[in-house]
Amino acid sequence: MALIPHIAETGHVAAELAGVLPATYLVGMVARCMWQLRSPRRLLGHRLPRRRAGVPAADFQALMASFPSGVAIVTATGSDGKPYGMTCSSLCSVALTPPTLLVCMRNGSPTLDAVLARAAFTVNLLHDRARSVADLFASGKPDRFDQIAWRYDDSAGGPHLIEHAHAIADCDVAGTALFGDHVVVFGEVARVSRRPDDDPAPLLYGLRQYSSWASTPAEGSAANAVRTTEWANSWPARTRREHDSVR
Repeated sequence: MALIPHIAETGHVAAELAGVLPATYLVGMVARCMWQLRSPRRLLGHRLPRRRAGVPAADFQALMASFPSGVAIVTATGSDGKPYGMTCSSLCSVALTPPTLLVCMRNGSPTLDAVLARAAFTVNLLHDRARSVADLFASGKPDRFDQIAWRYDDSAGGPHLIEHAHAIADCDVAGTALFGDHVVVFGEVARVSRRPDDDPAPLLYGLRQYSSWASTPAEGSAANAVRTTEWANSWPARTRREHDSVR
């Protein structure tokens, strides 16, 4: 992960030195850096020992199932203007400065294609009443955006699921890395919106079932509903339901 800003910095230095150093030297320097980034046998210039054989896929899946995590829906708007989105639990923070997170997406996913085409995406962190939406966006149904309320404006990375997310992050793509059958997408967070509940309950997934961090207190739930409606109505955005989406 630390290699991406390193490569960017190297490119900047190379541009400054283009009039001083021979072109062959610059080409070689960039090639070596890119080879270190792509090679699984090297890390930050150090040769790694030979890897052992990986565990069976079933063992790996069981391991990761025992690690509960939050549930998000990653959305983007493609170059065709259509909304795209998929359920994702492979999400984590990367750095505080600049504020950066990463998501892992299947290589070849139309949602990934939309993210890369616009170099932007949105992470919708789901609350515990959005289990059906998590299943909907994991199903790949082409009409899933027709079945929920969502908002989008030109400053957003992708559609905002205002009724089903307790927090929303708009991100600009800061870098990518291909590994196996997935692509790691690094996103620099440009804007954060939060549901105005007193105690939002994040949706969790682990051991192949949904759960929640905590329950929203029964008292005050009506006030929370009012604030949520006001939050949704305050958006200077348009609701768009007319387009299908393909995961």
